Amino acid sequence: SLIKPVQAFKSHDKWVSAVKWQGDSTELFVSTSYDGTIKMWDIRSTIPIYTVKQHSDKVLCADWTKSLRILTGGADCKVYEHSLK
Repeated sequence: SLIKPVQAFKSHDKWVSAVKWQGDSTELFVSTSYDGTIKMWDIRSTIPIYTVKQHSDKVLCADWTKSLRILTGGADCKVYEHSLK
């Protein structure tokens, strides 16, 4: 195979539903999961920087805003905005 894993990021308890890079960064990304958590990662570490459990059900998607906020959508029919500040 031409594609080989470089690093694994393991912390979610269930399926990972989305991964989204922070637009201007080559190091920060966020992941969402069916375990109901949102995790922010720095590729220089295998431990999440932050873990948030806001949704009452699966977290299905995430995206970054230009002001470094994270929007998430879940199976609980809610959208949350998360501020890093």
